[in-house]
Amino acid sequence: MRYFPNSYRLVKPLHLVSDEYQPLNCKVCHKDILMALFDPNYGANIMKVYKWDQEKNINNIQDVYCACAYKCDEQIEASLNKAGLTSGWACISDLVIPIEFLRYVLAVMNRIRDGKDIYTDEAFKKQKAILIALAQRVIRATTEGERARFKELLSLPC
Repeated sequence: MRYFPNSYRLVKPLHLVSDEYQPLNCKVCHKDILMALFDPNYGANIMKVYKWDQEKNINNIQDVYCACAYKCDEQIEASLNKAGLTSGWACISDLVIPIEFLRYVLAVMNRIRDGKDIYTDEAFKKQKAILIALAQRVIRATTEGERARFKELLSLPC
């Protein structure tokens, strides 16, 4: 990927899930995250904004968005803290590993089914759009390096 980026794009291209390409844009700078992932030094996260209901032991998911790691997500994080909201994140570079993508999708589904996460209609719509956009990069064969990274990721909570 580093030395032959054009060849890498041919070997691991984006695959359309629907009839046309669905970009995955950073909420702050609007960079197309899927295209930026071809740069090995780039990082981005899916962010879930929630308000914890301690009495009911649930997360009320208020928003779901993507942001470039560090600079962009830090800008949003500061305003969330002022509003009394919390965020959780998942690294998009890890989520384009097919097995980790599936694990993430199943974790989202399980948390909804178990009543641990309650999404607003808009947040749920955004979550689905993000998953569809990511699928364009995920639907492919898993490399040995990705299998090794997935094993490491299994030790982390979802």
